[in-house]
Amino acid sequence: MITLCALAIALSLSPAQAPKMAADADLRELSTYTLTMDSVNKVARINQGLVDAMKQDPKYAEQVKLKKELDAIKKKDETTEADDKRMEEIGARLQTLEEQTKSPLDMNNAKNLTEMAASIQSFPPLMNLLRKEGMSARDYSKFMLAMIQAGFTAGLQKQGLVKTMPEGVNPANVKFVLEHEEELKKLQGEGGMQ
Repeated sequence: MITLCALAIALSLSPAQAPKMAADADLRELSTYTLTMDSVNKVARINQGLVDAMKQDPKYAEQVKLKKELDAIKKKDETTEADDKRMEEIGARLQTLEEQTKSPLDMNNAKNLTEMAASIQSFPPLMNLLRKEGMSARDYSKFMLAMIQAGFTAGLQKQGLVKTMPEGVNPANVKFVLEHEEELKKLQGEGGMQ
């Protein structure tokens, strides 16, 4: 999500850092995308379905188990030599598992909405959930960026740090986030908006 946030910020606040034509086209497209509670609820169901699917993956289950074990060892006041060795083993195994289960949703290399959508399309579990909800990979990408963009801008507005709407940010989306703040927090707490 941090990468999506960085891309949203780059698209909304400093489009010169991305290739000019792609940034301009993406900014125009994002500036016309409007968030709704219907889209929020669809994405919440999609994200929850994705989390549920991941829980069925044995490699993901192993990662969760190893992270819990690692946390338990780290909480000890003093670790033994055996604990230190086990932490190294766990760290190495976690790194291997993370490399094996690298999600195509990691958008580090996505330069624009088209690349984000293509990355999503290469991930069948997510595409199945999107089809079920009647949402395209591009719309999912736009939703995620628009939500992050609007949330970021709304947060800055509340702190008095933004007086004018940044280029490419749909003012209706910022208003939506502010008006539905409690509902969005609740969905995020339930895991559907992560």
